[in-house]
Amino acid sequence: RNGNNRANNLDRDRTTLEYGRIQSLLDKFGFIYCADRPIEIFFHYSESNQPIHSLQVGQEVQFYVGPAQETGGGRDRDRDGNGNSNINGNGEKRDKLSAYSVTVVEQGTVQWETEDEPTKVSRGRVER
Repeated sequence: RNGNNRANNLDRDRTTLEYGRIQSLLDKFGFIYCADRPIEIFFHYSESNQPIHSLQVGQEVQFYVGPAQETGGGRDRDRDGNGNSNINGNGEKRDKLSAYSVTVVEQGTVQWETEDEPTKVSRGRVER
């Protein structure tokens, strides 16, 4: 399948093009580690432009992010894996998201944020 079936029905004004890498692959779906969000986002294999057997963990991808379809999919997980990804920092419920039109891109395409001084340790006190 070519990944355009659900994507053609998306409202492009409600979606954004993003980048990431495939984090995990399961039976019929997987999760993408987003470059610009602190979550792993759900995608169904039918949304990929690649044959299922050619998808690999670690591949860099581009994809559209939009509201999850009403099919029970659209799960997303925060990166620390605590399972509360559908709750924002204010304790409010947020909409479930899914990745659509997932396209494998050349390795090195995604610009990952890096720390300027990864070995520097800072000490201090947070005051409110």
